[in-house]
Amino acid sequence: MSHFLEFSILILSFTIVFPFVVTYIIYFFVNFFTKYEMKAFQKAVDWSTPLYILSVYNLYKMYFSGPLFSYILVFVLIVLSFLLIYQRNRDNEVILSRAVKIVWRLCFLLFSSLYVVFVLFGILQLLFL
Repeated sequence: MSHFLEFSILILSFTIVFPFVVTYIIYFFVNFFTKYEMKAFQKAVDWSTPLYILSVYNLYKMYFSGPLFSYILVFVLIVLSFLLIYQRNRDNEVILSRAVKIVWRLCFLLFSSLYVVFVLFGILQLLFL
């Protein structure tokens, strides 16, 4: 294998195993260039959410078996549906981009929490084996 491919795989593996480090790095760089802490935090959350989803998926596959990807997809679609129905009832107008942004940030909260739970589960599993 070429050195570039090995390095790329190493970087991708690191970002999936340690997504919180990538979140902090994104936050640091965006904050450095924009000087707006809230905007930097939002960008860091938005850009690192896929890493948390992949991390949780890989940790789940490591500890358990089952179709997690389909559950994730169904969960996201159900939450998006509820948000769109709520928007329609409240404002008589549906703004898909607003609903998708809310779902995306809810996914960050959910999957970052699940990431911490799975990491703690793995540590406890190592300690008590």
